[in-house]
Amino acid sequence: YTLRHCAKFPKRYSATLTNNIINLSISIFNELKSANSIYPTNKCEVQLRQDCDIRACKLQFALISQLDIARDLFMDTTSINTWCEWMRLVDEEAKLISAIKKTDKET
Repeated sequence: YTLRHCAKFPKRYSATLTNNIINLSISIFNELKSANSIYPTNKCEVQLRQDCDIRACKLQFALISQLDIARDLFMDTTSINTWCEWMRLVDEEAKLISAIKKTDKET
């Protein structure tokens, strides 16, 4: 979703904003994939998995900030439905990350 809609932003913003949004999204994806590749069998592995989850959460907050800036810049050229769906997806991902963190904490 992010890649598809960032491609529609004006090219002059690619170096300063659009690429940042895309890179944050990719980083979140990679952190979560890394976390999910760890099947903890000891406390050290549990901590490694939790660290990935925490980094993903921090990156997500940064993504939200960047999307807020983009929304202010591109509100006229991007539909309100697009922004609402984008934020719904980000919120859904945040809930999933929180659930994972909660489950890992109980481990």
